[in-house]
Amino acid sequence: MFGLNQMDFSSRQSDAGGAPHAQMFGGDAEHGRLARLRILLAEDEIFVSMALEAELTAEGAEIIGPVMSLAAGIELIDSGVEVDGAILDVNLGDALVFPLAEMLRDRGVPIIFHTALGDREEFARDFPEASVCEKPTLPHELIGRAATRFG
Repeated sequence: MFGLNQMDFSSRQSDAGGAPHAQMFGGDAEHGRLARLRILLAEDEIFVSMALEAELTAEGAEIIGPVMSLAAGIELIDSGVEVDGAILDVNLGDALVFPLAEMLRDRGVPIIFHTALGDREEFARDFPEASVCEKPTLPHELIGRAATRFG
């Protein structure tokens, strides 16, 4: 039997190009701080993922995913989907997100690590251009960081 953190909830996407239903969350794609930005969201805690998706969509972002596992994230990026930025939880269930972050970095995608693991040496060593937001993060702080990094 699957626990919530093992399931992939990407079925919330529409059938048209994998884009989520922005209208579910009342997003303002024309005027929000994240208007028209395609943001990959990787988060394995379902309630955190849903809250982040709602906040980002309300600011106009188009959420890619969300993905709840490293494998789902890699599969999504391998499919050729275009993203303007990524918000990545470092610990995705039983795997660290760094292989996905490397793929994104190699494609020139800006990254925000959203983590409760604190400052890690991998951030400065392997991803010096990435931002780090330590959980818990207030939504306006994460959205401000995303607007600056991805806009």
